Amino acid sequence: MRKRKRKPPPLPKPIKPPKLTKSDIDFFTAGELHNDFMRLEEILASDIFHVSNAHHHLVKSAFIEVMVCLRDLLSKVDKYGTRISFTDDVSVTSEIKNITDLVIFIRDAVSHSYTYHHWVVPDVVKSSFIVMYGKKTFYPCPFAPYENVAISSDYKDDVCFCFGLQKIYLKRHIRRAVDLAKDQLLPLPEFPMDVLSYGRPD
Repeated sequence: MRKRKRKPPPLPKPIKPPKLTKSDIDFFTAGELHNDFMRLEEILASDIFHVSNAHHHLVKSAFIEVMVCLRDLLSKVDKYGTRISFTDDVSVTSEIKNITDLVIFIRDAVSHSYTYHHWVVPDVVKSSFIVMYGKKTFYPCPFAPYENVAISSDYKDDVCFCFGLQKIYLKRHIRRAVDLAKDQLLPLPEFPMDVLSYGRPD
């Protein structure tokens, strides 16, 4: 007598965890956010990115810290709020869909000099940390014989930082992203100082 094989029961659908909100920010995350906001404001309020400091030896160091803090900040906005996703003046690609993706790309570029992020023309031309003050085109441009390849800054009132064929603007991208993050996450939750030492009461 042949027995009919029973079909295995369908696998349960994975339960999607609830979306976290600002009220879910814990003590340590609040401290990290406080540091991100503080350092970003301190650096952006300085004149380190003014054209008069174009040759200052700390310009690149300041930019790297801005990218590290902004990358962390936007990841936390993504987790506890709504992803910052404007695309104005963003060179959209299959990898970079919005400002958050662009910040991830630039942060990875400043941290790893050997990666593909720096290629203008793969295995031929590299571009790493080109800074343009105001509206201008980087020389030599276009990269002969690659006539469709250009690196340029489109605004006379902004500072443009370039890696490979991607660029990020000081005002239109960085400053705007910080302000939008403030709108979502500030003010930060307050915690009694003993939470760090003793934990939350049951």
